Amino acid sequence: MVITPVDMDRLQSDVGTAQEPLSERETDVLVYLARGMSNKEIAAVLRISSQTVKNHVSSILRKLGVENRAQARLVALRQGWAHSYHNH
Repeated sequence: MVITPVDMDRLQSDVGTAQEPLSERETDVLVYLARGMSNKEIAAVLRISSQTVKNHVSSILRKLGVENRAQARLVALRQGWAHSYHNH
């Protein structure tokens, strides 16, 4: 997924300030999402179903006011809520 300059401008404005706070579990999911993990991988780590992860991701996107995982990841990294990890 490519983040365009328009996306960047939008993310640098008010986007990413949650309209309502993320739950503890949503925060957990966001941290793993920001690391680039799939729903299935997040589900395995958190020992919840993939559908539950999908529900949390939808809620996260809504609360952050973003449209996709890439934007949510960028918000999490910019806000310092998560750190990017690279597997070598």
